Amino acid sequence: MEQNLLSILVLICILIFSIIHVTVNIITISKSYNYGDILRLQKGVFIDNIMIGCLGILISGFGLFSILAYHRMLSKIVVAFSFLLGILTIVSIIIVLILQARSSNYVKTHFLNHMNQYKANQNARVLLNYIQMKHECCGDGNWSDWSHISLKTLSSSSFETHLRTIVKKTHQESSTSLGIYLPPSCCTQLGTLIKYSSNLYCLSNAHNLPNGFYKDGCSKRINKIINIYSIFIIIINSFLTILSFLLIPLLLRIYSNSIHRKTVVIHQLPQDYLWHPSSLKEYYASPVPWFPYKQ
Repeated sequence: MEQNLLSILVLICILIFSIIHVTVNIITISKSYNYGDILRLQKGVFIDNIMIGCLGILISGFGLFSILAYHRMLSKIVVAFSFLLGILTIVSIIIVLILQARSSNYVKTHFLNHMNQYKANQNARVLLNYIQMKHECCGDGNWSDWSHISLKTLSSSSFETHLRTIVKKTHQESSTSLGIYLPPSCCTQLGTLIKYSSNLYCLSNAHNLPNGFYKDGCSKRINKIINIYSIFIIIINSFLTILSFLLIPLLLRIYSNSIHRKTVVIHQLPQDYLWHPSSLKEYYASPVPWFPYKQ
């Protein structure tokens, strides 16, 4: 009975973690489409872990039914799929660790690619403006990355003069000396926007005064979100791995005990229903249950 309760508890835990797994990954994959191909590596992980969560829900459901109904064949099937769940969660953890190591360069490369397409590609503009407004950031590493895109400058001569020293200067020094046109999403709520050729831009300085805009880059913010998600996946899958392998011996013990409980022992029937020997040889033979036969 105690093993049954422990097995039920393990199955309930698998069900809870699996539901959390499916819910979080569905929400995450729905939001990831706003990031375009910047999160392409993670989209496959989202789908894989949704399948893992669904498998965990099925295992917990059928496992509870097999215990409550003492269904031996179904218990065997649950054991097999529980082993499969443990293997899949381990593989998922390994894939997440590999992708996490590659995500930094991948995000940087694709973010810069969209920056280069910002002027000519509407989709790139929508994508970057969404990311920069969402995370309150500007550029890849910092806001000065937009100086290399040449959206537009206040003064081309002064721009070329300061372009060679922009990387060496601090954000505060650069923001007061350079007049660089930034995407409108780089401006804070107190920033100044101007309209040029039917497009809105955020000035790095307005009227020779520093403008209000985000100075930190977006890649670090995106990678931070990826790291948090990776840690979440590793934790959930670690619990599912432990629970799935713990469930296997519990169900096997219940299966063996159910066979022992269902073993039928035929006891000696009352004297009136036993066959009486008619000879000395039959007298010393082992008694055999006898049931009356009605014609």
